[in-house]
Amino acid sequence: MESWSLTHSFPNPGDGTRAGLWLERISHAGLVGTTTAVPDVTFGGVQMNNRVDSNEGLLAMNWWRIQTIANESGGQIAVEYSPRDCAPGDLPTVVSDNRRRCYPVRWTPEGYTSQITDYFHKYVVKSVSEEDLTHVSARTITSYVYPGSPAWHYTDDDGLIKADNKTWSVWRGYDTVQETKGDPGQQTQTRTRYFRGMNGDRQPSGARTVILPAVGAAPVVNDEDAYAGMVRETIAYNGPGGAEVSGQVSEPWRSQPTAARTVNGRADRGGPARRFPYQLRPAKLRRRPDQGIGVEAGGAQRLEPGYPGPDLPDHLDVQP
Repeated sequence: MESWSLTHSFPNPGDGTRAGLWLERISHAGLVGTTTAVPDVTFGGVQMNNRVDSNEGLLAMNWWRIQTIANESGGQIAVEYSPRDCAPGDLPTVVSDNRRRCYPVRWTPEGYTSQITDYFHKYVVKSVSEEDLTHVSARTITSYVYPGSPAWHYTDDDGLIKADNKTWSVWRGYDTVQETKGDPGQQTQTRTRYFRGMNGDRQPSGARTVILPAVGAAPVVNDEDAYAGMVRETIAYNGPGGAEVSGQVSEPWRSQPTAARTVNGRADRGGPARRFPYQLRPAKLRRRPDQGIGVEAGGAQRLEPGYPGPDLPDHLDVQP
């Protein structure tokens, strides 16, 4: 028997905006026999501008984000975020093809009589460090690099947002994330490519076409909205700049719509504004075997056909 208690607070951002809910600590205790508590998990924060503030009389919204986590066993996790990518006078020029880490919001601020288009920052994680403050274990640093440009999708038809407030403000992230872990000389590196669900995204003159290229024997595939966030390819390298050690490519599968509904009863994106739920899973995982662990190249292993589960492929190919 165990218990967990969450302690919250409402720290003042100091800029005139509302005090947001903040998780300060998590207390954990064992309740078998006598009550035995372990040190609390505590969260430290950093304030970062939400709005791209141009000192026009609106508030910057300096809200809190997690910067440090002190765990139960004497360790500390520290998070470093990316710098701001936008500034007043330096904003995306084509909102429907935004490749910056800031996004538009249509809203009517307090005291205004009409709607404005405002811009808000988006931050991504640059690095995460894990340190043993008891100095028993070595420090671990994981850094992240995001090659290319981010993508923003037109506001989803969820039935909650008015048509006049919709714009390209849904974060779809980077198509590639490179992760490097460890200290120099002892680093591992992995590069992961993702589906972002940008095919069919609304554009001023129709819909966007986004196709992911073939990777080895894995054919080209549309970057469908339903695939957003799924992994396309993962490659492990022998350290930064090193040769490929292993790789895996995923081919997604999408069922026929299991249901449908009409949103707002109007046409949108070139047709009826309908939202479809699907079953999703990898249809095939094509693996390039680990170089040096004796995996025999070539051949293929076929798992049970059909639908084995939400996260299981129905084919597994091992390729040279």
